[in-house]
Amino acid sequence: MEDDLGSARFKKFRRRSLDHDRFIFITLGLLQHFELSYLYPFQGLSVVIISLLAAAILREKLTPRLFIGAALISAGVVLVSLS
Repeated sequence: MEDDLGSARFKKFRRRSLDHDRFIFITLGLLQHFELSYLYPFQGLSVVIISLLAAAILREKLTPRLFIGAALISAGVVLVSLS
């Protein structure tokens, strides 16, 4: 029987934690060079970009629900960027 620290579930959790930490440090580094008003739209649109890449690369099916969600996210990003 494998111990808890070596289990596949813990390894997956640890990897995701490290990925999240990298994302935070990259964001903090970018904030030192760019204003938040320039970076925020890219973070908001990441959901849309990831969905399009998943459809192109992984052949994921784009549903009407996904299009509506992406449109709402895009509209929100535009509204926040204009203020």
